[in-house]
Amino acid sequence: MIRFLLDGEVVAIPDADPSGTLLDHLRYRLRRTGTKEGCAEGDCGACTVLVGTLAGDEIVWRALNACILFLPMLDGKALMTIESLAETAGGPTPVQQMLAANGGSQCGFCTPGIVMSLHGRAIAARGSSELPVADLLAGNLCRCTGYGPILAAGEAIRPSRADDTAIIAKLRALQDDAAGGGHFADALASRDRLWWRPRDTEELAQILIDHPDARIVAGATDVALWVTKRRQVL
Repeated sequence: MIRFLLDGEVVAIPDADPSGTLLDHLRYRLRRTGTKEGCAEGDCGACTVLVGTLAGDEIVWRALNACILFLPMLDGKALMTIESLAETAGGPTPVQQMLAANGGSQCGFCTPGIVMSLHGRAIAARGSSELPVADLLAGNLCRCTGYGPILAAGEAIRPSRADDTAIIAKLRALQDDAAGGGHFADALASRDRLWWRPRDTEELAQILIDHPDARIVAGATDVALWVTKRRQVL
């Protein structure tokens, strides 16, 4: 069972494919089509989402590419998509308002990913506040080459931490309810593939002893492309 928070609500996936991507799940299962597939290899940024990890008494948010995130990598975390912003703000967020005021959207295909990257800056996501806006958006490509207005909108954003109190409490509840042991995806549709999340080096070593053919996945920037580009079944 994979569980994560989406807009503060628990999403439970009992039959997840361990190499299924978050992007496909968002678009084809949850019908959140604001997250776009551009390159399917983590280069264009059209599929940018924000993922939050509980760290002590706070949530560390990061802007990540949904096309190269395997679903099990979301377990126990919080997720924001472009649709989430309307849910929380009840209308255009400051980032969206700035983009509109500066004419920062043309065809609109890349805009959701750009908004999410800039929203990460607005809520002081990890590594976003210290970077120049041009560097922050280096992973977001605009095919209409409207970078000037986009950068102007980004420069107008003043980062400030969001109140994540409610989400922190729910993430702690998820952790408290989680079953112990090394692997947590033990009832997959295929029945012949498992995903493990070792909690320390001893668990990792034991998993590799028991399953010497297991593939280690960290950021999935290489492994995910074997799935999205080579169509391999891992």
